[in-house]
Amino acid sequence: MIQDGPIDITFLICTFHREDLLVEAMRSMLLLEGLGEIRHEILVVDNSDEESARSAVAEFVAATSATHVRYVVAHPPNIAVARNAGVDNAKGRFIAMIDDDMTVRPGWLQAMLPLLREGGFDILCGPVEAIFENPALATNESRKFFHREAPLAKGTEVRVMGPRRTRSFVPATSNSVFRKETCFADGTRFDLRYGKSGGEDVDLFCRLERKGRRIAWVSDAWTSELVPARRCSADYLERRSFSGGQIFAATLVRNSRFPLLVAAKVGIVAALQLLASHARALLGRSRSAIDRQALATRRAAIRGKLSWRQMIPIYASEKPGVPSGKG
Repeated sequence: MIQDGPIDITFLICTFHREDLLVEAMRSMLLLEGLGEIRHEILVVDNSDEESARSAVAEFVAATSATHVRYVVAHPPNIAVARNAGVDNAKGRFIAMIDDDMTVRPGWLQAMLPLLREGGFDILCGPVEAIFENPALATNESRKFFHREAPLAKGTEVRVMGPRRTRSFVPATSNSVFRKETCFADGTRFDLRYGKSGGEDVDLFCRLERKGRRIAWVSDAWTSELVPARRCSADYLERRSFSGGQIFAATLVRNSRFPLLVAAKVGIVAALQLLASHARALLGRSRSAIDRQALATRRAAIRGKLSWRQMIPIYASEKPGVPSGKG
């Protein structure tokens, strides 16, 4: 295994009270095909006040004899704080961001390497398969939130803003690889304002694109994400949708050349969408419960667009820890 010399890739995992899943994520990285071809490290950033992942990482290192795993802490609890600490501590030329509730498939690295070596892109993004803890609770709405896939060929350049935005692509740091020199060397970091609500990744993508950074879709670089049962509840999906609407509006306005104009446009369009959704609700009283819930979820997103200045702390409100079973 090549480990002498500069680090090629830092696998960055930010974690918060999910030690069992964190260990699964790290274990999946050790099983990557072609890992011996690169110099790499696994960097765990613990964002909990209790530093609860410290012993789990130490035990993992002892059990696997891995010498390329590092552990750092980031306070206070705030996902943007954690990601920034990861960027600051990463030694790799590339930073692969993988969530602590995800695993990478064995062929992930071999799928990413050709585009990394070509050097034409600054960010690579891959698909995420949602693994539901309780498949019986999975609905079309929950799959839209947690399953990320795009009907794009490998190596397709994607855009996240403006009239040329790739509408089938959802920007997110989960399963994304950043070229450190072009994305972060100038001091660009995640915005702390999104640290409790989420959306810090969407905002970063927008800012990097404005700077001319190029993003590509890697269709065969698959990861999997565990979706706990509580995230399939109607209440959670509505809150998540509301938060998503806020994030969409906030990032659109803040990254626009004409923020006041865009804010007014977003508000007008959202108000019209809300009126239309209420009309559909009145006309569809005989619809099924599933249809009514889907409409309620979409309506929550519209309401979020109207109140983006005060972001709700959706992630901070979740109870720490999730079951370790994959379902």
